[in-house]
Amino acid sequence: MKEMQMGIALARLFRKHAEFAYGAEGLPAVNMAQKILKWILGPFRLREQAFFTPREAQQGIRRLKSDVTDAPLRILEEINVIRQVSMPGKRLCVVNPYIFDGGQNR
Repeated sequence: MKEMQMGIALARLFRKHAEFAYGAEGLPAVNMAQKILKWILGPFRLREQAFFTPREAQQGIRRLKSDVTDAPLRILEEINVIRQVSMPGKRLCVVNPYIFDGGQNR
């Protein structure tokens, strides 16, 4: 019986994943998340800052519109690249410092 419950839970998880991956915001969001990650590891790293705003990411990446930043930033937060912090009148994306050394110093 326990195996059946685990199988059902796994099927539900895969269903949610498929709905996202093949949904309207799935693949484009993943592609934008990759572009933001490249920006973080490249030009952003040279600034030697620990955080950025979604607007700074939009300015750093051409063709990134303001209405499409939420989903890619959520993806990066889910994989522990950033943590989004809300402050009065501003949202900050705090970068995980371990991504710069490949996670070697954990």
